[in-house]
Parts: sequence; C-alpha cells; structure tokens
Amino acid sequence: MRSEPVRTCVGCRGRDLRQNLVRLVLDRAATPPRVVVDRQGRLAGRGAWVHWQSECTRQAARRGNLARAFR
Repeated sequence: MRSEPVRTCVGCRGRDLRQNLVRLVLDRAATPPRVVVDRQGRLAGRGAWVHWQSECTRQAARRGNLARAFR
C-alpha cells in the first residue's frame, strides 16, 4: 500500500492530502515579485500550500504566514 503525500495549509494550519491543496510560489524574477499558482507542483523555489477555499488564503495573508513561508 502506497501512502499519499500530506501537506500543511499555511492558512488554517490543517493537514490534508496534497491533491486537496494548491501550491503557491513566489516569482522573484517578475517586477514587482508576485505570487504564482503552481498547478503542477514543480516550479522552482519555496512554495506554500493552501486549501482551495478563499478563506484559507485570506487567513494566510492576514496572519503573515505567506510572507513567512516565502522567506
């Protein structure tokens, strides 16, 4: 039996299967730097995992968890 990858949402801090989360990556090459959705989960750089629900994204931004994850 193969185990599924588990990640932690930076918004709600809940643990979930990777397929239920979306990976966000900071694109430092863009001017100004911007956050990009990594649909394939393969872009270079540090990533932050969040649930698809907009509330998790809002919580992550409001609490500063996205900025902390991209350091």
